Amino acid sequence: MAFIYSAVFLVLTTTPVSAIPISSATNTEPIFQPEPIGRGTVGLLTTCLATYFLCVWTAVHPNIIPNPTFSRTSTYKITLMILSAIVPEHLVIYSYGQWRSAKQVREAWLKQFKIKKGEDGDIGMEGGFFVVMGGVAVGKECNRATLTAKGFQEYLSHISITDLRKDIICEKGKAGLVVKMIVSLQTSWFMIGCAIRVTEGLPVTLMEIHAMVQILSGVMIYMFWLHKPLDARDPILLDTALYPPPRTGELMGDISSETEVTVDKFPETKIWDPERHYTTEDKRSGTLNPILKAISDTYDFVPHTYFKLFQLAFLMTINGACHATAWNLQFPTDIECWLWRGACVSICVIPWLQVILVKTAGGTERSFHLLWELRFQKEGLMADVWRAIVRGTSEFFGPIQGMDQGLSVMAVVKLLFKGWVLVNTAGLAWAYGISVWFVAVEALVSTRSLPIGAYTTPLWSNYVPQI
Repeated sequence: MAFIYSAVFLVLTTTPVSAIPISSATNTEPIFQPEPIGRGTVGLLTTCLATYFLCVWTAVHPNIIPNPTFSRTSTYKITLMILSAIVPEHLVIYSYGQWRSAKQVREAWLKQFKIKKGEDGDIGMEGGFFVVMGGVAVGKECNRATLTAKGFQEYLSHISITDLRKDIICEKGKAGLVVKMIVSLQTSWFMIGCAIRVTEGLPVTLMEIHAMVQILSGVMIYMFWLHKPLDARDPILLDTALYPPPRTGELMGDISSETEVTVDKFPETKIWDPERHYTTEDKRSGTLNPILKAISDTYDFVPHTYFKLFQLAFLMTINGACHATAWNLQFPTDIECWLWRGACVSICVIPWLQVILVKTAGGTERSFHLLWELRFQKEGLMADVWRAIVRGTSEFFGPIQGMDQGLSVMAVVKLLFKGWVLVNTAGLAWAYGISVWFVAVEALVSTRSLPIGAYTTPLWSNYVPQI
């Protein structure tokens, strides 16, 4: 019995004593412990994809669209994001065109009211972008005309300085400053990480190269759209009782402030005109309209001259050249290596051929007309869409002179040349799309066989937390 009492006493006394921490420096953890060295496949993929997605999501600033329901605005923005992934150079040109147009609007505003930048009444670049993105309309709520940048400048003489205020514009398009700061830090962390890997002789994967090229385009888009209101939904409707609305087919400057103008209904601007002063579009539902609207809106700022189209082709060439930096990297197979090289060459060369062919045959303006007209087709009536496509194709070939007296040799040659251009243009477009698609897919599937050292991380990254 004494033995049992002794055993119970030892258990009750030694158990809590063993839980008491020993104050010895040799038995304590270090004051700071970095993360385990190395990275995994999931971490590599999530870092590249998440960084690119967040960068594009915050960089793309959509315009104001009619009937801004959640589904329509989401479809419109996702379409712009897809365009940014497929043809990022197109979005760069688009954002630059809007920035330049917003700057002109602001300068016209300052000149009209004789104020300087930063003074009371200055709408800032935010106001200029708000006009460019369709934020100013005239008419009634059920029937309004959205002023273009050109139309707004012509209409300035009918506008009071209090009609547009910078604080109201910023309120309509609040941007998450904290989110943008986090995305900027994450993007910087990713870019610096890739640069450090190169300096330390560690391999950079195809996924990282592809993500870095796409992120660079997203950063350029973001810089041009830095002051553009984000996710603004509703325009500012000017009081037409005080300011006469625009008349169809007439310049705003031709309307004096004393002129009485009555418009029962603004007709839809179904004909594409780069010099138009306003756009009228009835409210629509469905998913096809916002997709076509997003594509056609970007073409409003696409350059038409040879020189500016060559600038667009030059940006595409830079994209292909950046991907070509992986020319001698290790690929899973030799076939994938040569396909990657061929895709990079195609991305560099095809844009130049497209510009020469399409511009020489006069197909750029007609393609813009077709895209603009398709967005006004009724939802679900595919027959109307196909008729518009056929009509646009026939306009591309144009009327054949001397048809009633038999085709002349020159007419036949012209017809065959345009047919050859049309076939080659379509073929080159498919080849370019396939090349872009292959580069993106190969960057993803190449993670199945990475070179030695791809999962090794530089020492500094263990002490810098990743967002």
